[in-house]
Amino acid sequence: MARPRGTARIITRGLARRPTPSWESSLKRAEALIARLKREQNYRVEKPRPLTTYERKAHFNFLGLPRELRDEVYSYVLGKNTDGKFEVYDSVRTQARHQFRPDVRKSPRGRSKIISPNSAMVHVNGQLHSEAMDAVYRENTFVITVDPASPVFEVRESKRDFDKKKAIPFGWDLSKIVKMCLCIDLGPEDNATTKFPAFNWAGFSKMRCLRELRLVVTTWKRGRAYMHLSVDEDWIHRRGVEGLREMMRELVPAIPKGVGRGQFGVEDMDRRIRVGDLFGFCAVPGSVLRGLFEDVRGLEGNDG
Repeated sequence: MARPRGTARIITRGLARRPTPSWESSLKRAEALIARLKREQNYRVEKPRPLTTYERKAHFNFLGLPRELRDEVYSYVLGKNTDGKFEVYDSVRTQARHQFRPDVRKSPRGRSKIISPNSAMVHVNGQLHSEAMDAVYRENTFVITVDPASPVFEVRESKRDFDKKKAIPFGWDLSKIVKMCLCIDLGPEDNATTKFPAFNWAGFSKMRCLRELRLVVTTWKRGRAYMHLSVDEDWIHRRGVEGLREMMRELVPAIPKGVGRGQFGVEDMDRRIRVGDLFGFCAVPGSVLRGLFEDVRGLEGNDG
């Protein structure tokens, strides 16, 4: 249909001719990512690499170095990418890689690896593996998404055959995670308006090392089908906060006491943290989340 004369041109980047987007759970998004990984693999041309040989003139006792120096090496090799920034491990992408390549990158102890491909050093022996994995969990940020399809904050039992209600990929050790971004996806706004999903936060009891937490809450709006993740400024006036306050009353007591004030919303979030990887996702303002969080924590302090 032609555009009527005098009307403004709307840039949709070709999305107007595609089917209307709809909300998808984190598991569905992982399946879509698997299909994309397969397409990339089919088009990728692997070039033969020249063989390189090294003459070992002497042995180097790496484990003989002080632990502080070894930790510096682990942080440099496993904690930072080529831009000098720390890595971000996303639960949706990790699950997609588990199902796309289920038998690749398996650790000597039979546990699923979460680390980047440039990590052959962790296979040398058990001590190196243990120390290096501590550095991975200490330096990097882990993004975990819970939604109505996967409302249980617990680790899955395996890569493929697992309880789909659980939201955390197989192989992640909750007891070692230091920095985490928790994305709570409430699903389509029409459904979330009538009833908030019932989430289970049992996994927080294992997070003894958690110190930094960012909380993001999103909904999906059909009216924002052609927009990326954005802050919904009218959220309070349209929906109120009672359902979200009730959810906070269950979430806040589960968070370990070692976590500080925390960060809220997507306003100042690292762009590498991908939340709501679909068109139509809207984020609850961080100021709203912070206010509710502090109110509930204050009530806990008064009760104590």
